[in-house]
Amino acid sequence: MSNVTTLMMMMERGEIIIADVAYEGPQGLMTLYSPAVVSYERPHPGALGFMLSPWIPTELIANSRIDVSHTMPRGALTPSPELISFYRAWVATEQDRWKHFGKDFSQQIVDIEKQLTSQYNEAKFRRAAGKIHTSDHGHNELLIALFEEDAAWGNSSITH
Repeated sequence: MSNVTTLMMMMERGEIIIADVAYEGPQGLMTLYSPAVVSYERPHPGALGFMLSPWIPTELIANSRIDVSHTMPRGALTPSPELISFYRAWVATEQDRWKHFGKDFSQQIVDIEKQLTSQYNEAKFRRAAGKIHTSDHGHNELLIALFEEDAAWGNSSITH
């Protein structure tokens, strides 16, 4: 990481993030290292409480870095030394947590895709075989009847 600066930025969607920022990527891009959302509150006058959480789930960012357009932030400022220190401690904690509890979700994503594709193909087969009635008539009433107390299927003692 060369020429890295820690900045707080107001992003397009309104969130305030803190990250180590470098302009080493292709022209028009900036690299954010370990970006975190800054959440804060004032419980009473003169007090300020804040916390950090990952801007994007850590599991989805390779090497804890993301390249974004330099136009994404709507404003930026240099945070106080105390906030920078807190951020650095948070980054170290996140990296340690990732080492101990991190997972590679790529296999899970492949499995979910297979499951959803299989469900789609099964439903398509049942529809083609005429095993699914696709009329909308009566289905809503049946569903409502299942959850009504005085219906044949309903039972007010069961938590739905």
